[in-house]
Amino acid sequence: VVKQYLLVCSGKPLAEGMRGVIVAPLASGPSTEKSAMKTVWSSAGKEARTEHEVLHTFTSPLQTLMLLKAEPHTGRTHQIRAHLAGIGRPILCDRTYGGFDPSWCPRLFLHCRKVTLQDAAGRPFTAEAPLPADLQEALDHLRDLAASG
Repeated sequence: VVKQYLLVCSGKPLAEGMRGVIVAPLASGPSTEKSAMKTVWSSAGKEARTEHEVLHTFTSPLQTLMLLKAEPHTGRTHQIRAHLAGIGRPILCDRTYGGFDPSWCPRLFLHCRKVTLQDAAGRPFTAEAPLPADLQEALDHLRDLAASG
C-alpha cells in the first residue's frame, strides 16, 4: 500500500522541489493533553520512514508556510505529524505536535490524497481524493496572504 498526503507546515523555509527523507524510530509517549498519548521520537520505538517534497512555499510578513507532499513508508500512529514536528516543521493546526493555529484554517491541514494498492488479481488500484472544501479554502486564503505580503 502506498499513501500520499498533502499538508501545510511551518518552520524554516525549504526550496520548492526539495525532497527529503526522515528516518526516526517512533513510540507512544505522554501528551500534554489530559490522558492522551502522542507519538515521540525514541530509540526504543519502531522503525519509521517518511519521504517528503516541498510543492510550494508561501511567505507573508508574519509567517512562512510550506505545502508538502508526504509518503509514509511505515504505518506508525501519527507518523507524518511526529516526523515533521521532530524536524521543526509542525503541521498547520496540529495542537498535539505544536503546529501554528491560524483562524483561517479550520482543522489539521493533513489530507490523504492518494492510496495505491493491489487488487485481488495483483494489479495496482489507485483511489484519489481531492482536497476537501474547507482545506481548499484555507489553501486559497494562504495563497492570497502570500500574494498580498
